[in-house]
Amino acid sequence: IIKVYFQFKDFNKEVEKEFFEYLKTIKEAAWVVSCSGRWDALVAFWSRSSFHFHEYFIKILNRFSKHILHKEIVYNIVWFYYNRKWLMKEYTTPLAIRYGGEPGQYELDSTDAEILKMLAKNSRMPVVDIAKRIDQSSQNVINRMKKLEKDGIITKYSLNIDYKKIGYVFCKTFIYLRNITQKRLDELYKYCAAQPNIFALVTTAAAWDLGLEFEVENFEQMTEIMDSIRMKFSDIITNYESVIITKQSELNYIVE
Repeated sequence: IIKVYFQFKDFNKEVEKEFFEYLKTIKEAAWVVSCSGRWDALVAFWSRSSFHFHEYFIKILNRFSKHILHKEIVYNIVWFYYNRKWLMKEYTTPLAIRYGGEPGQYELDSTDAEILKMLAKNSRMPVVDIAKRIDQSSQNVINRMKKLEKDGIITKYSLNIDYKKIGYVFCKTFIYLRNITQKRLDELYKYCAAQPNIFALVTTAAAWDLGLEFEVENFEQMTEIMDSIRMKFSDIITNYESVIITKQSELNYIVE
């Protein structure tokens, strides 16, 4: 995954619509987001290599560069998704699923790919319905799903939350580090994992070193959490920036 953050200039509703509509035509665009704060938009791309990424990214720049004031290309190194502890009435032990690391060369056949496409759109889709759509037996679908789980292709079955309907907001912060030791970094990771409203931590190769994702009641709650993190780790945190996610597309887990 390669993410690109955009800050715009001379941007209006017409250009905004054209920009986001154009991104829909790029099959590698995995996630398209509108932001408020340090950045105006975030796009996550699937990419086999830097060269592959450049092939379609240069087309975006050629078309919209006059409206782009700043951009930051971010390589996700390792990221952790935590269980949503804020949904629990009682304290829940933090659980994390790790992603990233060295790219693999896992070969999916067409049947596995079709199963994954359907699960990506609805992780609760009944096996019987999946089997009917791909003309396979239910047992064959179950066996394939178990193998995909065993091989680490399917890591979890999750859900997307409509934050507006429950009165929450989705925030991201970008943290700049200094004088890092592995001991202090591990302590920072552990502390973030224990925070009920932090649901993702991402190490990056970018201008910033670490990203956090929050599900909070309001921006002030995120600020309070970040203040506690900065105070506890003032020896290694230089600064941070933040955005509120105002609109996002569905995640595209599979490149057609």
